Amino acid sequence: MKKSCFLFGNADAPQSIYSIIERHIELEFIEGNEIFYVGYHGKFDRLASLALQNAKKKHPMISAYLVLSYHPTEKQIDLPTDFDGFFYPPIEEVPRRFAIVRANRYMIENVDTVLCYVDHPGNSRNLLEYALRKKKKVLNISDSIKP
Repeated sequence: MKKSCFLFGNADAPQSIYSIIERHIELEFIEGNEIFYVGYHGKFDRLASLALQNAKKKHPMISAYLVLSYHPTEKQIDLPTDFDGFFYPPIEEVPRRFAIVRANRYMIENVDTVLCYVDHPGNSRNLLEYALRKKKKVLNISDSIKP
């Protein structure tokens, strides 16, 4: 069975972490993660999407999916170049205001590894704590760049 990794982080993540995201994706691929999932809501997601596109050029066997928090018929979302498709978790019955949180929790519950950037309180911190409670392998990029 192929291992999978979910990427998430603070919406205001700095551009400077891009190379760190790339390095961690490479390491996770080497450790057996072949399926990667990322959202589309903030700067971290955009950086991670770009890093996944580049990783797929180097390792075509990587699968990359854009996680949708809202039903695909609600809003047109462009699939990043080289991504394999969209993934919409089974959250149809969840009220819209909880959709992002529930989609993220679903992903945490159904992947092997979590790669994130969380450096301050908020929804991403809550999700990181949820991943830790679920005993997932968690790599917080923020931890590696603290002074």
